[in-house]
Amino acid sequence: MDDANLIFMKTHSRKSHREMYREILSLDESLPVVAERLNSLCGAFYFVGGVVRDILLDRLSPKDDGRYDIDIAIPGIEYGVLVEAFSDFKVIPLGEKFNTLMLLTPKSRIEITQFRGADLEEDLRLRDFTINSIALGRDGLIDPLAGQEDLQNKQVRGGNFADDPLRLLRLVRFAVLLDFDVELKTFDQARRCAALLNNVSAERIRDEFCQIMLSDRVTSGLSMLKRLGLFESIIPEMLECYNFAQNRYHKEDVFEHIISVVDRCVTIDADLSNEDKLILRLAALFHDIGKPRSLSVDEAGERHFYDHEYVSKEIAESRLASLRLPAREIKSIAKLVGLHMRPLQVKAAGLRRILRDVEELFPLWLLLKRADKTPIFSEEDYLREESEFLELLQTIKEKEALTNRKILVINGDVLVEAGLRPSPRLGNIIKILEEEVIENPELNDKSYLIERARLLWAEFNMDKSKGD
Repeated sequence: MDDANLIFMKTHSRKSHREMYREILSLDESLPVVAERLNSLCGAFYFVGGVVRDILLDRLSPKDDGRYDIDIAIPGIEYGVLVEAFSDFKVIPLGEKFNTLMLLTPKSRIEITQFRGADLEEDLRLRDFTINSIALGRDGLIDPLAGQEDLQNKQVRGGNFADDPLRLLRLVRFAVLLDFDVELKTFDQARRCAALLNNVSAERIRDEFCQIMLSDRVTSGLSMLKRLGLFESIIPEMLECYNFAQNRYHKEDVFEHIISVVDRCVTIDADLSNEDKLILRLAALFHDIGKPRSLSVDEAGERHFYDHEYVSKEIAESRLASLRLPAREIKSIAKLVGLHMRPLQVKAAGLRRILRDVEELFPLWLLLKRADKTPIFSEEDYLREESEFLELLQTIKEKEALTNRKILVINGDVLVEAGLRPSPRLGNIIKILEEEVIENPELNDKSYLIERARLLWAEFNMDKSKGD
């Protein structure tokens, strides 16, 4: 289809198409240069995708790194010519196979892609959802699928899920990101295609899933993942939690309880970085996932979930590794899950053990405890218990100059210098010293600890010789 046959739709935005066009160009001083070169090379170019959708919704904003994502569609041109035209830019070639390159500037990521199909209209029809299938050129908006009406009606429609099954997760992400409904036919189609998500790489699933987890409406997203049957391909262990009753202390089933805890995280984690938000929310998502595998019923018919935190920790480690999350994040999430049952009602020694075990994750651990408040506790009761816990913490810190990173004033290197041999035995001795200092902080003296370690080493050798 040539330009003369394009249908320019009237915008539902209060801005004219010319105002929107100029506003996008003003986001980055590099964009007018890019526009001039593309017009010279191709005769025309079009802003497409999220940048058009967001300017129509008046929600255009940079990503977390401060850059705007700008997608541009152009008519066919030799790929090498396109790359050469922007040789003075930082160019990230995304592949001649996809006829796409990215220009990276301090203010934006500009992705330039040649039309998929014969012309712009066919390109737009091949995109995922109608709200992302609107183009903006110099002469107006091109909207062959009535995407503007869907924006006005606050609904996500489209799919073509077989073309790229990752769109199943993108459907959920756009619904929660924009607070839109999913059109009924689209929802039914997605549910029928759910198994196709198994064909998508773990890395792509991870990236979309993490964006859902970081949404302010994450609980709506998690509920939608359940209704669409998508947890089967992401966290299959979650299926065991559906309709799985807990005990008389919980009215919710395990899945509903997990959703509630994630939801409470959203209300208290606004001051966290996105990295810490993700760690906290994923810890909440996995914290009770091991309950179905930990169930025991006593003679009175009471249901118990002894050690479910350790089962949940193992599931979290395994599943997050399969989703290719960074090892450091997995370690943090697993630690929070494994320690979430530690009580706040403790004495000084118990608090010291918590500080030793949670280490630098203490602030996130405390937030997880608050989000996982026992239902039989009122908010006032919980806050009073937390306040007493924090008062004890402050008292201990003032008296002992305690940090939440190290219990001992020495480490393994000091003991090796004192003549002890590096070995598993040395690690066991350090654990014994930690427990003794936790119970009596006055023992945390370098000279004393070295002599005590030597004594424990000698006792171990003596016991070993008796065994021989």
